[in-house]
Amino acid sequence: QIVPLWIAPNLLTFSGFLMILVNYFLISFYDWDYTASGTSPGLIPTWVWLFSAFTTFCAYALDSIDGKHARRTQSSTPLGELFDHGLDSWATSIFVLSFFSVCSRDNGKTGVSVYTMYIYLSIVLFNFMCSHWEKYNTGVLFLPWGYDISQVVLIAAYLLTGAVGVEVWQKPFLFGYYITDALVILLIG
Repeated sequence: QIVPLWIAPNLLTFSGFLMILVNYFLISFYDWDYTASGTSPGLIPTWVWLFSAFTTFCAYALDSIDGKHARRTQSSTPLGELFDHGLDSWATSIFVLSFFSVCSRDNGKTGVSVYTMYIYLSIVLFNFMCSHWEKYNTGVLFLPWGYDISQVVLIAAYLLTGAVGVEVWQKPFLFGYYITDALVILLIG
């Protein structure tokens, strides 16, 4: 009800994707080698993490309402669905790569190895592929609640990093485990 009827649903989809791209390129500018939470000579400014939380929330919100808006305006088409899910497939990879900057590349003590990050990316992309394969076979796209939780966790990680600093990822959290270990368990579970 908030979005005016004259705005095209694909514009909402594309605007959300642009926010994801701006977020990724901004983080990449400050953390081109994925070590900002580790041994990087310069830390990413706090405003970047807060901006990342904002853009991720906006992109998630826009991605959630574009289909509803298309049905409301009676402009839902297979091409629009392909456009939405095509951009979602790109966004899936970009979210994981942006999150890698929060966790940081392995520096010997903390961080995530490149191999582990590849496994993360593979798990997320495999889940995305399975959801769309199921839709192809059944005609119904069922997105489990994991997508919503992953977006909330990503936003919370950006906000936590912005509020506390990257040091939160470098200190043991509970019983010698780091927060990144808990996130790995959440991802696999």
